[in-house]
Amino acid sequence: MTKITIRRVDQTDLKTLQALSRRTFVETFGSVNTSQDMATYLQRAFAQEQLLQELLTPGSEFYFALIEDEIVGYLKLNQAGAQTEDVAPNALEIQRLYVCQKAQHMGVGRTLMDFALQRAQQCQRKVVWLGVWNQNRKAQAFYQQYGFVQVGQHEFILGTDHQIDNIVLKELF
Repeated sequence: MTKITIRRVDQTDLKTLQALSRRTFVETFGSVNTSQDMATYLQRAFAQEQLLQELLTPGSEFYFALIEDEIVGYLKLNQAGAQTEDVAPNALEIQRLYVCQKAQHMGVGRTLMDFALQRAQQCQRKVVWLGVWNQNRKAQAFYQQYGFVQVGQHEFILGTDHQIDNIVLKELF
């Protein structure tokens, strides 16, 4: 079994976080969206200034997943006012969970999800939720394996494309 470690991201990791965020988003969604929509989204969502603001936001936490010394994935968690929506009381949002294509099927996604659920319990959260694109069947199946159920939908704007995300939720207590 591959040894995967998790470490907290800080401001000194900003350039690495930016590169990883862009890379994994393109690997995941680049083939099913226009290059113009992707470029617009990447420029806005993963600008250094934007990521720095997110890193400094109280209630937001970023974590890297590593195999040996190589960063192969990341996780962004939001609590309280840092959440992108008010889905449920006493909740933790998984805003981003991405794994590099070359590290897929090595347990990295599961390790990040297990860590997120443990972090929610440490913070005494009763609910974990996230948005998942309604066209991303692979991700939906992954979250269903963890007991997440759909409770709603919201709009996700990628460039000029208005997409629908399913809001899925898991109760912890």
